[in-house]
Amino acid sequence: MSISVGWHDVDQTIVRYDFSGVWNWDEVYGAVETAIEMEESVTYRVDVILNLLDSAHVPPNAITHVKNIATTKMPDNLKMAVLVTENRAMQVLFNIGSRLYRKIEEKFYVATSLETALNVITQSRAREDA
Repeated sequence: MSISVGWHDVDQTIVRYDFSGVWNWDEVYGAVETAIEMEESVTYRVDVILNLLDSAHVPPNAITHVKNIATTKMPDNLKMAVLVTENRAMQVLFNIGSRLYRKIEEKFYVATSLETALNVITQSRAREDA
């Protein structure tokens, strides 16, 4: 499998997807199901990091599948997701998708490093706690 899903931190507050090499949409849907089970296993805020730093691959029909995933019922405790990629094409696809489907723009962000992704999440949590 080219997508792994697990807890990023020992406190189980961030679910991290790691994409590597070539992957397909069936793998993404399976990973989303696993992540939803993880998010539902806790009662507090959970955020997501989608780490695509080791994959430049984008399967066909990305906009359609991103819409399907964005409109999937997610757990109430899932607050935000950060897509981590240096791939400019993937960033452009995200920007197009967020303009077409405002639900994506509300909860999804793009970062070019894991450190930046963690900072985005930390800042969001700080605003929520203020």
